[in-house]
Amino acid sequence: MKQIRDDIVFLDSDSQKSLTNFLRNFENNELTIVCGAGLSVSAGLPTWTKFLKTIVTEFLFAWRDIEENNKIYKEVAPKSISINMLAEYYEVAYPDFKIPDSFYNEDPLILAQLIKNCIELNNWRYLLRKALYENVNLNFSSELIANIYNLVSTQKRVTSILTYNYDDLIEIYFKNQNFKTSSVVGDNYFSIHKNFPIYHMHGILPYKGGLESKIYLTEDDYLTDIIQPNSWYNQLHTTKLTSTTCLFIGLSFNDPSLKRKLSIHRLSPNAYHYALITHQDTEYDKRKFLLLKNELLRLNVRVIKYPYSSTHDELNNIIKLINKYVCN
Repeated sequence: MKQIRDDIVFLDSDSQKSLTNFLRNFENNELTIVCGAGLSVSAGLPTWTKFLKTIVTEFLFAWRDIEENNKIYKEVAPKSISINMLAEYYEVAYPDFKIPDSFYNEDPLILAQLIKNCIELNNWRYLLRKALYENVNLNFSSELIANIYNLVSTQKRVTSILTYNYDDLIEIYFKNQNFKTSSVVGDNYFSIHKNFPIYHMHGILPYKGGLESKIYLTEDDYLTDIIQPNSWYNQLHTTKLTSTTCLFIGLSFNDPSLKRKLSIHRLSPNAYHYALITHQDTEYDKRKFLLLKNELLRLNVRVIKYPYSSTHDELNNIIKLINKYVCN
């Protein structure tokens, strides 16, 4: 125990206690790793805000462009617009067309629904894929994904990964290590999966194509499976939140549906899930973090706060320490 204490002095006392408790729990329980956008960002993909902003920008510029040929679209919204991802061209062609920041600040689910209503279905998937993967510098050797792989490949108690991301960069990295996985979505949830399961809770848009699934992004999407009590989405959350310990990595906890699941399926007062979180060193970010920490504790999620840096070095350090001390 002394060696553990020496290795985690970079954490505050409460986080040291939470990490030590997590290690004890890990020795006796199955672990589910739950991944949010921070994991994908570590590999060069856009943040949620940038992803949504690209969708909005491409749509509004495409709408502006069809107005040139048909002035009726100044008065009515299009019904089946085609997206060609030419925002850079449009910015030159229509220099006076500015999108106010307030437009981007709308509720993401409602905003996505309003845009999807106006786009052909195939163009909607095309737009999402391009917003996710175009003009990015992907790092297929992300240190964070590599450390998660090391944990999964050496610890049999890690039984699955849940991700709320659309990409399949985890599968790509694991495949490059000759580690077989199964991408599980709502469409194939009830099939038999022989390999290590990676559950894509909001659907998948594979980097090189292949598996297709429903994508959960709009208001209508969330009003189907996600609120149906017996849906695959809710069945899986129930199983993982009640029968395994969950380690949350790269999540902001802004998703109200996740908080509802945690609230409904909170464990006994002496059993917890764990979240690795940081915050920038400003007074506002600190207070926001403390409010979130208080909320998560109410939901039986203990926070392990690591010191902030733009490269999240200490997050990787914690995952390495987990692997080290569970092995010994």
